[in-house]
Amino acid sequence: MLLLTALSASLCGLLSCSGDSPGGAAEACPALTADCSAPVPTYVGTVQAIIDLRCGSCHRADNPSGPWPLDNYEDVADWSLVISNQLDSCMIDSPHFGNPLPDGERRAIDTWLGCGVPEN
Repeated sequence: MLLLTALSASLCGLLSCSGDSPGGAAEACPALTADCSAPVPTYVGTVQAIIDLRCGSCHRADNPSGPWPLDNYEDVADWSLVISNQLDSCMIDSPHFGNPLPDGERRAIDTWLGCGVPEN
């Protein structure tokens, strides 16, 4: 799994993923706690919607430009360690949006991951 983490960071760099703001200056990456705090974000109501909006245009099984699919719960759960590492380092962004994942969305996914990736 460590190899997958390193590979994903490399792929992300190749795909213009960064923690830089649109102006080019790096912003601080707010620390995450990975705690399971109430209320627990749901996969269906929260996490899936964020991933569909922010990642779904590339990370689909039918789109070879995305390095791995995030089409469903099983895909997201399989890549949860990589997602967690990228959330921790503010490496998740979208070339279509041109900026990092908003902090509230980043924290919601992190909390869901910290709660054990519930299929809820």
